[in-house]
Amino acid sequence: MPSFRQARGADSSLEADMMSTFALGQMLVMRSGYGAMPLAGPYASGPPPDREGLIAGLTGALSPVRVAMQSKATANAAATSTFAAVHGLSALRCSGRANHHDPVTPPHLPGGKPGSGPPPGRKSQQRIHLGERAWARPNNRTEGRSSVSTEQRETLDAILRQSAFPAGSDVSEQRRLLRELLSAQPLPAEVTVTRAALDGVPAAEITVDGIEPRHVVLYFHGGVYAMGDAFLAAELASQVGRRTRAKVISVDYRLAPEHPYPAAVDDALEAYEALLRGGAAPSGIAFAGESAGGGLAIATLVNARDHGLPLPAAAYVMSPYADLTLAGTTMETKREADPLLSRENLQPRVTDYTAGQDAALGLISPIFADLSGLPPLIIQAGTHEVLLDDAVRLARQAATADVEVTLDITPGVPHVFQAYHPILDEAAAALDRAGQLLSAHLAGAERVTA
Repeated sequence: MPSFRQARGADSSLEADMMSTFALGQMLVMRSGYGAMPLAGPYASGPPPDREGLIAGLTGALSPVRVAMQSKATANAAATSTFAAVHGLSALRCSGRANHHDPVTPPHLPGGKPGSGPPPGRKSQQRIHLGERAWARPNNRTEGRSSVSTEQRETLDAILRQSAFPAGSDVSEQRRLLRELLSAQPLPAEVTVTRAALDGVPAAEITVDGIEPRHVVLYFHGGVYAMGDAFLAAELASQVGRRTRAKVISVDYRLAPEHPYPAAVDDALEAYEALLRGGAAPSGIAFAGESAGGGLAIATLVNARDHGLPLPAAAYVMSPYADLTLAGTTMETKREADPLLSRENLQPRVTDYTAGQDAALGLISPIFADLSGLPPLIIQAGTHEVLLDDAVRLARQAATADVEVTLDITPGVPHVFQAYHPILDEAAAALDRAGQLLSAHLAGAERVTA
């Protein structure tokens, strides 16, 4: 199949590379595809009059983000996030520079340094810490996060609150707006995306120049099972592939309401079976996904186990949408903090996907599934999202089922915050941590099967 490559312009400066008008458009809309929120903003009462009006609105929002980017480029700052291992070891909070050139590496992983993790000692009961300090080093900075990081998060929050889809827009309109903006955003020059298929299931194969793939990441995009596609998710998926030295295959599963449950679940399982039939070793495969794609990744693990298939080495899910009954407590307690999602804008898409089926079915809402026997899970979320409790409860369910699970919660950031890694230090650092863990699990699985 022919491949296509989207290259950036010759100007490689930080501002030109990251903050084109359409790059901002990607930030504004990538995680806004879940319906409209009743929030103040330039388009709160309806859509912009035309494409030029939309671009003008995005351009007007550039000024504060450029300030944040310039600060990021010149500051030497620290950032903090919560990194809680819930497979029987002490929970810990990792602190370090939130910069993708200087990743945080716990001491038990390759390249880890003594003193970068929790103090040695006894094992503790399984526990999940959301923001509280589980251990402290002498002379730890008490302010928690730098002013630069705070400015980045506040700027991103303000932009997202002005970027929700028009109130009352249907799924077709939301798809159109999402595709129009994301398709205009060029990928990094070194990323190549090729159309592919896995036994009839469409997919996008994503590679990064200079990286000889040693593994395969099977990736599931987000979009509440109703929008998005494998190609629009290529940028974030490529970040996972880059950090795991893997080829990424992003599954273009069928979408509701045209194809409700179990279409997405069937496509995901078929794609994984095709990989195995093609000769890929399960020990060299990892699953990854964001939002609904995170929930689909977990559901596919459960489905593969129930079909007697060998399971992949690990799975990494970002802000997993794991409970379509919308029963999480943070659906209400984080309502004001979340700039994108709410029960009101999620519910119509739940109806589209379930089409009369019980939303509590394990393959629809994997938080209610039997998770026993699954491979190690890496779960990340932010504290400014209504789906925070989905991540926390999913981790708890996995730990209860004796699954090795790492729950990594970053304070003050929104749903799938990793997508904003060009302007948010915490996002790049979270991707680094996940990449280190995922790589360690892949290496460990290869040693076991060797």
